[in-house]
Amino acid sequence: MSFGGILKGLVESAVKDPRDRVRAYEDAMKIMKQTMEQQIAESTRALAEEKAQVLRTRDRTENVLSKVADGKVIVDKDGKILMMNPAAEEIAGIKMAEAVGKHISEHLRPGEHFLTMSRDMDLTKGKLISGDVEVKGDEAMGRALRRSVALLVDGDDRVVGAFSTLPEITKYKEAQRMQEEFLSRITHDLQSPLSSITSALEMLNDSAAKLDPVENNFLDISIRNSRRLSNMIKGILDFSKLQAGKLDMHPVPARVAPILAEAEEGLLPLASSKGVNLSIRPADAGLWALADPPRIVQVLTNLISNAIKATPKGGSVVVAAAPDRQDPDSVVFGVRDTGHGIPREDLDKVFEKFVQLSSYETQEGVGLGLAIVNDFVKMHKGRIWADSEPGKGTTFFFTLPRAEEPQI
Repeated sequence: MSFGGILKGLVESAVKDPRDRVRAYEDAMKIMKQTMEQQIAESTRALAEEKAQVLRTRDRTENVLSKVADGKVIVDKDGKILMMNPAAEEIAGIKMAEAVGKHISEHLRPGEHFLTMSRDMDLTKGKLISGDVEVKGDEAMGRALRRSVALLVDGDDRVVGAFSTLPEITKYKEAQRMQEEFLSRITHDLQSPLSSITSALEMLNDSAAKLDPVENNFLDISIRNSRRLSNMIKGILDFSKLQAGKLDMHPVPARVAPILAEAEEGLLPLASSKGVNLSIRPADAGLWALADPPRIVQVLTNLISNAIKATPKGGSVVVAAAPDRQDPDSVVFGVRDTGHGIPREDLDKVFEKFVQLSSYETQEGVGLGLAIVNDFVKMHKGRIWADSEPGKGTTFFFTLPRAEEPQI
């Protein structure tokens, strides 16, 4: 039944005189019309005010975004562009008017790694995503960007979009490249004279019977320091080869127990000198992993030596390897210390190159040890991570693909 029919029925039931019913019905319709017009006018004013507020907010946002040097992109939950500033337009090679409503992966020049950002906008992850993007356009030199993607949620905490920041870090990348190049050159220049010094010291050590105790002590210190410097240079050279893609890696089925034993043998003297108890838990004799044994010994040596140096006298370092409970196709290694630990906010930084944490890695190096370890593990198709609780110690884990014992 229509609204008019309902109103007519109400009037007929309330007014008995047919002549009065007509007048009552007309009066009721007039009042209803006035009320509806008033409500419509109020709703229209409210909508106009809300629209004006939205437009003012949009204008303020666009004004702020337009004045920011970094690229800014806002997309909805489907990855369609809602807004972008001039810096983002220049990076992407498109205008906002052309891009709005289209997916972020559309209309970008072929070959640009800027496209990776659209893959990283996985709005189901519920966390901020960050990393480096190389944008390669017509210029001879690519432009480096540091992207971070933050999720946008509504009042009910539902994901409705994402906001991406693309600050240009080309100069930072260039400075980093120059730093790496300088380290590579200087280590090559130092390697030959250091080898001569080390050889001379070792020859002198062979005739150490002719030296008095004080001279012998100085000789021991010189040999230890020359070996430490040699290991540092070796690490920098490995890093340079890694950056250039020239470091050879040959993973083969390898028994895990001998790898652990070799790492332990080389580090027992260091642990003893520091007053730290180094314990290697025996691995199952039948446990095999796909590994380049010398490189994995190098990984373990780095992790264990860091753990020993981070552990106070009387503390302990425990090393173990076992099948990964989370992934039966992997072997997981763990190096646990009882040192001061690493703050939670620093855990993501430990594998970055040229980063030294005063709470963990020794200041004797150049901050490449864990970066090299990270690359070595990844070249084995493994994972590496750290878990720490300040005041209670740190555990480093890494995985390698599990292997079967070769059949002869």
